[in-house]
Amino acid sequence: SLCFIYIQPFTSREVNVANLYDFDLPSGLICVGTAACIMDLYRKGGRLSMGAVHKLLRLGHASLKQLPNITYMNLDTPETKVTVVGDLHGQLFDLLHIIDSSGMPSPTNKYIFNGDFIDRGQYG
Repeated sequence: SLCFIYIQPFTSREVNVANLYDFDLPSGLICVGTAACIMDLYRKGGRLSMGAVHKLLRLGHASLKQLPNITYMNLDTPETKVTVVGDLHGQLFDLLHIIDSSGMPSPTNKYIFNGDFIDRGQYG
């Protein structure tokens, strides 16, 4: 899956004033560290470059294209936690707050998104 493939170390320290408003992604697939870096970028008021947005869209499309319409979630261990998120309507900072509260997605920290992700709002 897209978010759990770790390619290279990448930390939020790499987001600085010089690249805050036109941030490019590192080469390779997106790892959890890169996702955290992107979240930090938006918290600081920055934005991704057009190339970075295109890369995320291409990787996301390739990943989702391989999945069925219905995905069954295995909750095989008592430690597995599930967060259900519904109707974000493009409210990026609400999503960041949810992730800060519930933790980054992982094999034992799963998320279910219930539609209406990006249909409104400045970040929609």
